[in-house]
Amino acid sequence: MLLLAGTADLSVNPETNLPPLNKALRANRTVVSRKLPDVNHLLQGPASSWVMVNGAPRPTFSPEAQELIRAWVMELPKP
Repeated sequence: MLLLAGTADLSVNPETNLPPLNKALRANRTVVSRKLPDVNHLLQGPASSWVMVNGAPRPTFSPEAQELIRAWVMELPKP
């Protein structure tokens, strides 16, 4: 299980929510929990990192979150 939380999340505070989740799931040794700096609830990075489309910034999925998910998937046990 992969738990991701952004430090810029205004909907779910990672400081209050990740510790109880980690505690509840501690018997599961495969749980990975990460806080992503400057990432919001939709796992988007800061507006300054968004791509420009027709002169306007467009929200994009955080490259850091994407890499973390990719690496986590690659570490999963192979069937």
